[in-house]
Amino acid sequence: MSGNRLAGDDGSESRSKADERAETRLSGTLLQRFETFRDDHGVSEAQLLRDALDDYLPEAETSEYVVPRDPDLRDAYTTLASPDKKRYMSVEKVENILTSTSHPNTPKDLIREDVIEPLDDGGLLNVGGGMVVVDPLTRKEDAFGADETEDDGRDTAPADAVEEASEQMDALEAAEPEAAD
Repeated sequence: MSGNRLAGDDGSESRSKADERAETRLSGTLLQRFETFRDDHGVSEAQLLRDALDDYLPEAETSEYVVPRDPDLRDAYTTLASPDKKRYMSVEKVENILTSTSHPNTPKDLIREDVIEPLDDGGLLNVGGGMVVVDPLTRKEDAFGADETEDDGRDTAPADAVEEASEQMDALEAAEPEAAD
């Protein structure tokens, strides 16, 4: 096999026609972090960049929805959210779901701090009184209009959905527990 061919590349089609090539420049602390990770994990620069992009970019099935840019938060939200209805569950249930699916190696106390709280701060779910209200997935075209896009990196949700969820959480927090018989 020639030194410039990938496994499975039979040479019948030029790689420049089959794949896109992307180049970038790195500097400062990003370059240092990149080099350290590459050296520590023994991966090529190209593979490291492909893996990082794969982790960062949304999956095709969720790209039509408003989701957090952060891959960990995106995975958690898409695990919890339904495309058609709000979900109500206890904080403990949310922690159990996330530690068994999208965040299997994350302790529950960090799930609350690193995942649930940022999603709450971003308006995609509301936490109060030991309960979590998870807003349904919102289609980008419904949130921004068909011709508008959002590219500032913020977690977003339509203002009326956030306000409605906040009102529901206020009602949950104000509710008195039922007396046991």
